[in-house]
Amino acid sequence: MKKALAIIKLFLFLIGLALIARADWLARQEALPLDPEPEMLARLLPGAEGSPLILKPVPHYPGAVTDAGRVKKAAGLATARLEPTVKGYVDQINIFFVLDEDGMIRGIDLIADRETPYYMDLIKSSGFFEKFIGQNLRQGFKGIDAVSGATISSKAVITDLEAAAASAGDQLFGISVPRAEALGYVRIVREPRTITLGIVLLLGLLTRYKKFFRWQREVVFGISIITVGFWLNTPFSLGHTFQLLSLDFPGSGNPRLLILGGFVVITTLLAGPLFCGYLCPFGGLQELLYRFIPVRHWNVSGKVLRFARELRYLVLFLCVAGYFGLKVHAFAEAEPYPHLFSLSKSPLAWLFILLTLLFSLFLKRFWCRFFCPTGAGLVLLSAHRKYLKAIARGVEDSEIDPGASV
Repeated sequence: MKKALAIIKLFLFLIGLALIARADWLARQEALPLDPEPEMLARLLPGAEGSPLILKPVPHYPGAVTDAGRVKKAAGLATARLEPTVKGYVDQINIFFVLDEDGMIRGIDLIADRETPYYMDLIKSSGFFEKFIGQNLRQGFKGIDAVSGATISSKAVITDLEAAAASAGDQLFGISVPRAEALGYVRIVREPRTITLGIVLLLGLLTRYKKFFRWQREVVFGISIITVGFWLNTPFSLGHTFQLLSLDFPGSGNPRLLILGGFVVITTLLAGPLFCGYLCPFGGLQELLYRFIPVRHWNVSGKVLRFARELRYLVLFLCVAGYFGLKVHAFAEAEPYPHLFSLSKSPLAWLFILLTLLFSLFLKRFWCRFFCPTGAGLVLLSAHRKYLKAIARGVEDSEIDPGASV
């Protein structure tokens, strides 16, 4: 039976790798669409749908708009053809917008993107893009707040779109506005948020190897919940894992995901799933609830724990097959913590969160041990633990692979 199960797991693992490789190959063959569909062009800049794209001084569709009876020159522009291009949390976002001769944004829509689907869904559903309509370059973009749960992506859109529109407005209509200084990689790394993330990661690493006081691990978990979870909104999740597997690495505008992803991968290879055992905000929240809420805990047999171990691998395979094979982005959101820390507005998401936390009162790290696909992936990344005692100990300490020690 064990041999048959091992063969099935290996078969599913190879299928998963094949689906990822195929999806990556297809993505490389498909260039990001540069220009709007005729329907979008006609809707945002009526009359321009029959006009060819003019390449100089910047690529644009010429047209006109009417404002209080006055006809104004206008141009339809795609950010993928401008400098700077708009980049979000992970990759490029191509936005089509109409700019008139007075520097006002008259219309806007999304052409295409390669951003993390979960964040783009949050941005689009919040009415974020509509807030740009009526904004004037001469006065600066005002009253456009970042979207909760997709802060980095939405802030990047605001900054890059304003800079691209200012550059185009200057060259097309002679609109001169002050340019905001672009943040270099070094300056971003020195930002308080990035420094905070680094400190929290170091605290987790230190806690793994040195205990200074009784509640040290719990304190670090509490800090991680507040900072990595709610403040930075950077828990390492399945969506991030899939983006990295797709070789979509963050740019210099977002070093925090790169820092966190690098930390998780390197420490997992060298010491087992350290992030799960000492830093994961949702894992920490479950553990604190289990430890400090006075309810009667359930005892689980070794047989159930072994079943839970295999169940997580099945969940991981289904998510990989759904995301990379069926192209259903919702499979990258099949975890409670992205919804929790982004303060999701979905009632179903909150039902998912509350049920998970409820079971965590009675079963230690319920989600981590029974369902977490990200944790299952990190355990697979620690598969060489049989040959290195330090990694084997790290897997055991993480408490996310219960069947391994039963």
